[in-house]
Amino acid sequence: MTRASFIANAAFDPNGIVAGGYDFKSDSETLLTGTNYVAGTLLGKITASGKYTTSLAAAGDGSETPVAVLLEDIDASAGDQQAVVMKMGAVVQDKITFGTGHTFASVKDDLMARGLVILSPSG
Repeated sequence: MTRASFIANAAFDPNGIVAGGYDFKSDSETLLTGTNYVAGTLLGKITASGKYTTSLAAAGDGSETPVAVLLEDIDASAGDQQAVVMKMGAVVQDKITFGTGHTFASVKDDLMARGLVILSPSG
């Protein structure tokens, strides 16, 4: 199933990831096989394939740079799957799953430069 790129508001956010009152931009992207992904996972894009996977700081394949947040639970354990990912907007820090080696402090500036803001509980 292919989903179109769209801009929406937080009313379309069943997992509570999007910070309330902010618009966001999302796209349908391919998640790499081998993982049962949870909504809120911080994703990186593999340079060679263009597929998205959990961003791990030591990856070395391009996915070490976080570029999106997964907006839905997706089981890709048996094969690549299409999923809605958020690429611009504001997300709630407590809803984000950081891959190994990443923290709020280590990714916030790079994500902000891309237009994706992680809001800490204190704002």
